Amino acid sequence: SGGFVCTCCISLVPVEGAHDGEDLETTLSIKFNAPRAFNSQNRAVTESDYEYITKKVYPQAKAVTAYGGERLQPPVYGKVYISIRTKSGALLNTTTKKRIRTDLQKYSIAAIEPVIVDPITLFIRPKTWAFFDGNKTTLSNNEIASKVLGAIDQYNSQAESTRFNGRIDISAYQTMIDSSDPVSYTHLTLPTNREV
Repeated sequence: SGGFVCTCCISLVPVEGAHDGEDLETTLSIKFNAPRAFNSQNRAVTESDYEYITKKVYPQAKAVTAYGGERLQPPVYGKVYISIRTKSGALLNTTTKKRIRTDLQKYSIAAIEPVIVDPITLFIRPKTWAFFDGNKTTLSNNEIASKVLGAIDQYNSQAESTRFNGRIDISAYQTMIDSSDPVSYTHLTLPTNREV
């Protein structure tokens, strides 16, 4: 015969706290990912399909970029190259790359071979000089420097997550500096870069 267990006397106590979880997905992220999920239809055909499906099979990917081998010089046909920026910032080990490649092959059509490559980090280091006429402003050197650095910090904090495989918009950078105090000074910015 069936038994009855009184649930009022049972309690659960977690032994270990949760880990490796994620925050709720932002509205911006949903707006970005939803059309890609619909377009991919659970098959990898285009570069954006590979980008979306890679994030699906490897949730620790913060950003993914994919490109066909035909873009390389010389062209390599039949391969799609995928670069993954992890949430931790660490490079993927060989075992993880093989697992991701195997998982992606389930979605690939025809004889397209996914190849996982390490991202190349390029740091842009703009050199900015502010010029001003001391007779036309009441700001000191330090106040102007503070405004310029504040504008640069504001630029750096915007859209950080979309910079992987992105382009630096030097015009937006300069506009951010100009808008911090359009009357007091002008500036010159020269971008330099360093590959890691």
